[in-house]
Amino acid sequence: MKRGWIHFLLVCGAATAARALPSFPFPSAAETAVGMNSSAFVAWADGYTNLVYGEALAPQWKTPEKALGPAIGTSDDVVSLGRGGEITLTFALGIRDGDGPDFAVFENSFDGAFLELGWVEVSSDGVHFTRFPNFSYTPGPIGSFGEIDSTFIHGYAGKHAQGYGTPFDLAELREVAELIASGDHAFSAEYVAEFQAGYARLNLDDLRFVKIVDVVGDGSAVDAEGETIYDPYQTSASAGFDLEA
Repeated sequence: MKRGWIHFLLVCGAATAARALPSFPFPSAAETAVGMNSSAFVAWADGYTNLVYGEALAPQWKTPEKALGPAIGTSDDVVSLGRGGEITLTFALGIRDGDGPDFAVFENSFDGAFLELGWVEVSSDGVHFTRFPNFSYTPGPIGSFGEIDSTFIHGYAGKHAQGYGTPFDLAELREVAELIASGDHAFSAEYVAEFQAGYARLNLDDLRFVKIVDVVGDGSAVDAEGETIYDPYQTSASAGFDLEA
């Protein structure tokens, strides 16, 4: 089991300012869930663009309109992305960095343990995207209907059961930029290069685009530290991330 740089920074940096990034073991789904009827929600996605379906996806799940508007918490009110697919949601009112989480992503996990994961990226212009820091400590491959311990993952959409959103805090992006500038991090060179290219064009007070990219969980994908990501594999028909809202 890898220890992870986040844990090291929090233990050894007690005198530093409070961090947005959590330590391992990460907060559980139960601790971080945001219910679909929460008064915290003031707007929902109102459009989509750049939809690319991945593999192993039946036509009945190619329903992007179901990702718009409020979550309703049912298994079939989704667009499935297929293996490696992606979609970009648009927000006319924009999203800004406030206190605490700034938006949430809803998937349709039926039990909160069968978790299909997705990377989350944000953009102000719809061209340059910045990916949230993401960490997977799941130790080995997961079968088609296997389970993930939610305390082993952070920074992915799909951590919560249907009806509950996975929250994202834009302050994490600001913190990552500061860590990269200081050199005090364990991010991979690939993640750093992609992050810096997107973050340079990002206005944290005016985000209009949120991209969800399915993680193919067969061990071919890596997290922000270059470590292997696992999620249930293989799945079919509605393979990949199932986006509700």
